[in-house]
Amino acid sequence: ARESGTHEVVVKLMSTSRYGSAAQNKAGDFAPHLYVHRPATEDHHSGFYIAVMDHVGAGVKPAVDLHKTNLIRLLRHFRTSGIVHGDLRPQNIIFLEDGNIKVVDWDWAGFEDKKPCYPWTINPENQWAHGVAAGALMKHEHDRYQIELL
Repeated sequence: ARESGTHEVVVKLMSTSRYGSAAQNKAGDFAPHLYVHRPATEDHHSGFYIAVMDHVGAGVKPAVDLHKTNLIRLLRHFRTSGIVHGDLRPQNIIFLEDGNIKVVDWDWAGFEDKKPCYPWTINPENQWAHGVAAGALMKHEHDRYQIELL
């Protein structure tokens, strides 16, 4: 049992400053609440960063119509907000029991008008949309393609 007023968080440790914190915040209810993204230590030259956000949980198998409806809502919200996530593979979408969804792993995310690019370390063996490659521009249509694969 939890104490009243407490909740679980996730602390993600990264070896890069690249993190889509603005995009994650703009995603609203489609993403875990992000508390902070900052250098991991007071020594800003350590090269490590942390992102602290709400813990979402394991989720359930996507099957209900409400999940499908919320995936459509997600894409619409991303389009109108200009958000591109870049990595909407199944392991980065948490399907909740109540039909809601939460998107995690915002490392690559940004805003399409800022012309974010895929990292040079992208795995070419994964099934990606046409045009996805190391260093290529991230586009909303790439996110839509990943959702259509679900």
